[in-house]
Parts: sequence; C-alpha cells; structure tokens
Amino acid sequence: MKSFEILLSSFLTFNLFSFYSVHGSKAEKQLIQHLLNDLEPQERPVENHNDTVTVTIGLYILRIDEVVADMHHVDLTAWLNLGWQAHNLRWEPSEFENIDSLRLDPYKIWIPDIYSYTHIGIDKDPFHKTNVVVKNTGKVRYIPPAQITNPCHLNGSSYPFEKLRCAIKFGSWTWDGSHVDLQLEYNASSADINSIVQSPEWNVLECPAIRTEQYYSCCTAPYLDVQFVLLLQRRGQAILDEAKSFSYFALGLLFMSCLLAPSSAFTIILVLLSMLLSIHCSMRFDPKLGSTEPTDLGSLPLKVKQMLDKRPQVGSLRIRLSPENLSQSDIQHNYNDLQELTLADNRPKIYQQPRDFGEWQQFALLAHKFLFVIWTLVLIIFDFSAFPTYET
Repeated sequence: MKSFEILLSSFLTFNLFSFYSVHGSKAEKQLIQHLLNDLEPQERPVENHNDTVTVTIGLYILRIDEVVADMHHVDLTAWLNLGWQAHNLRWEPSEFENIDSLRLDPYKIWIPDIYSYTHIGIDKDPFHKTNVVVKNTGKVRYIPPAQITNPCHLNGSSYPFEKLRCAIKFGSWTWDGSHVDLQLEYNASSADINSIVQSPEWNVLECPAIRTEQYYSCCTAPYLDVQFVLLLQRRGQAILDEAKSFSYFALGLLFMSCLLAPSSAFTIILVLLSMLLSIHCSMRFDPKLGSTEPTDLGSLPLKVKQMLDKRPQVGSLRIRLSPENLSQSDIQHNYNDLQELTLADNRPKIYQQPRDFGEWQQFALLAHKFLFVIWTLVLIIFDFSAFPTYET
C-alpha cells in the first residue's frame, strides 16, 4: 500500500511538472508566432515609411590579438553593440504568462546592415551572427562578436616607443541618414576599453569615437558613419634596456683593448669582438618600419674602432709594387729603395744606427687613450639624451 502511494505521488508530480513545462513553452511559442506571423524581415520597423530608425552603436574592445607593425595592421576581438526601437515587436507581458523578453533569430527580423568599412581580413563580414534580444517595449539589442583586421598608420619616429593609429569605421551599407540615423550609444565619446586584455608588447592608450556625415553627388541625404580611433604605443623599455646592455658590453671590450699596448695582438681580438657585437646590434634592433631608422647604440663602438685605427702605424714599412697602381718611375724608385735597404741590412751591425721610435709610440698611446675618453663621453651623453622617456 505504501509503495502504491509513493508511485501515485511520483506520477502526479511528473504530470504536474510536464503540464507547466508545456504550458510555459506554449506561451512562448504563441508569443513568437504572434510577433513573426505577418513580419517581413526586410521591412524597417517604423509606423510610417518616412520615419527614421535611430540605431545606437557602441564598440567593446576585448583583446588585441596581434599587432603586425611592419604590415601596418592590427587584429582585435570586439563586440559591436547595436540598439533600436521596433514598433512591430511590442506586446503585453500579461497576455503571455508575463514573458517580457525573447531571443530571436536575426534572420527573421529586421536588423541594420552595419558593416566595418575598414576591415581587411579574409572574411568579408567580421561579425558572427547571434540571437537578438527583444524586450516587450519593442527595444531591440543586437551584440555580435567580431574578429576585425584593421589597417593602421605607424609613427616610427620614436622607436622603440612608436605609436599606431587605427581608425575603425562602421556604417550602414545601403541606408542613408534619412532612413537609418546612426548615433553613439549613450552619447559616448569613445569605445569601451575598460575590460580589454592588455597586450604584453603594446599599450592601449585610448579609443575616441567620431560621428561623421558624408554627402555624395547622387543623393540629397547624408550617409553616416562612426569611426573609433584606436591608439596603441609599443612597450619599448625592454628593447631599450637590451640595446643598452649590448652597447655597454661592446664598450667594455674597447676599454679592455685600450688598457693593452697598441702593438698587442689581444687588442685586435677585443676590437674584432666589439665589431661583431656591433653588427649583431644593428641586425637585432633594426625595426624595419617605415623610413625612420632607430638610433643604434651598437654602432658606436664600431665608430670608435674606426677612429682608433687612424693612429700611426709603428714598426712597419708598406711598399706597394702593383703595376696597376704605380707608374714605371715609381716602380724603379721603389726598387732602388729596396736595394738600398737590403744593402743596409747586410752591413755589419756596428754600422747600423738604431731607429728611435719612442716618440711615435708615446704619441700613438696618447692618441689611443684620448680618443677612447672622448667617445666614452659621447656615448654617456647619448644614452641620457637620445632616447625618449616612456610614459603610459
């Protein structure tokens, strides 16, 4: 008997739940049929054909996916927030079990043909279709997510802190301003970047919004668009620190070479290492952006090397006997000099006079150290004055 009561109670509970579930879904179904029965998706939701549909637009930038600075474009993920009033999508909630909102297929009702004029991605339409939220008052809200690829203008004069300016423009593709009036949502003056996921390489500065009207010779009514100007700046402090580290290391190699005698073989080795490091700096920190090249700290040690190589060469005699470079008289003159030197070397040592190069060696050493001090001062002044200060 007890088992029968439990079974009967479960049966009644199941039927009661099923009744309310079917009843609730039936009310929603009836409401959808009521709204869409005679609705034409191509018809603007206005009472009079001369009326204008006011569409509000807002942009929520969620993430900077990629910045391709050398190609001058940016990939970003965003939401486009569109809203308008539809007089043919209103109802009384009390007549439909107090249902005050619906989610409808965007292909079954009218939505404005808003496109991104500046999108250059592979997909012609960057927006992904989502359901439209409709309130009982006729207020329609459509928030499609988008993957936008937009061209940018690069200002590379302040490398590695250069700035990108990306103008993202939206507007109706076919409707002019007399039929669809495009306005900024809540009279906002910029896109919403409060929830953006910051890029580790680029800092988002701001994204102001500009509404413009464009007149064409074909039409009397203006065509409207809203432009969101995204401003980015590279986080260049890490690049700057790395460039300075390479420069200081190359300078240290030159300093070690200056501590050695000018005729020492290790001097050439240290200077050669500094030259290789300078080449690495030139290749590593070349931005390859626009026509403005960065100031290369790594090239300064190479210039120091070129200056130091101009010191007097001690204990060497260079004789060029190339027929391409010398005339017949020069060849004969050099030949006579060579014979004289050979005879001098064959004399007894008692007749050979020692050549005193002490003064030249002292001059070479002095010039060696003096030029090093000068270029060290130049490098220090350059480090503190040439690079801009990064401000967020």
